[in-house]
Amino acid sequence: MPMPNLILAGCQKSGTTWLHRSLGASGQVFACQPKELNYFNRAGFAARRPAYEAHFPTTPGVRYYLESTPHYFQIAAGTVDVAGNIRSTLGDIKILLMLRDPVARYESAYIHHMMKKRFEYTPEISHFCNDIKMLELGHYADILRHWQANFSQIGVFFYDDLQSNPEGLIAQVMAFLGLENTVPSKALRYIANDRASKAKRHFAPDAPLPRITAELRAQLAEYYRPHIAAIAQLTGRDLSHWGA
Repeated sequence: MPMPNLILAGCQKSGTTWLHRSLGASGQVFACQPKELNYFNRAGFAARRPAYEAHFPTTPGVRYYLESTPHYFQIAAGTVDVAGNIRSTLGDIKILLMLRDPVARYESAYIHHMMKKRFEYTPEISHFCNDIKMLELGHYADILRHWQANFSQIGVFFYDDLQSNPEGLIAQVMAFLGLENTVPSKALRYIANDRASKAKRHFAPDAPLPRITAELRAQLAEYYRPHIAAIAQLTGRDLSHWGA
């Protein structure tokens, strides 16, 4: 069986489910199911290789076998180096990234963790914390530099473009992959991880969708200011509106 030659590595709460599903609709990309296999970010991953390979059956017409695990996008922690694990196993394959305003990502991730019962529900989010790497997963430039030391072909794309022009975004991704854009327009209408609908399933019926307070938003904007400047310089993208 083939192994992936394309990894969508992150980041969390940045439209990776939409991109995974959209690429899989092209016919030239086999997008594994389930989407998030969380293989390379766990110790002893090599022992589970047969089960991992089983997610990628040989499929006619496919150019890329895609795995998408947004938790991969982090620097080495302890004995686990996700980027190093992927490079040593799969070689210098293409990597896809989707980045989002880290303040908005923090809010979305906090709500996600509330739904998973990792954080207590509160209608107003005022907690500035690094629990579950809440803050450090937004250190995009630091993480990207680590990945660039392992891979020569990293496509960095932005959640902003998913919101404003999904057709243009998927065209950019397909061009990076060297593929004809055969993703049907109807596949791009998929709305992944809609917070409002999920909230109705996870919170009390009359519970409002949580929002971060103005005070926390300002605190996060100040905290992420140097990180936003660094990733803007690294990618050449104007991100002056992030954190606003």
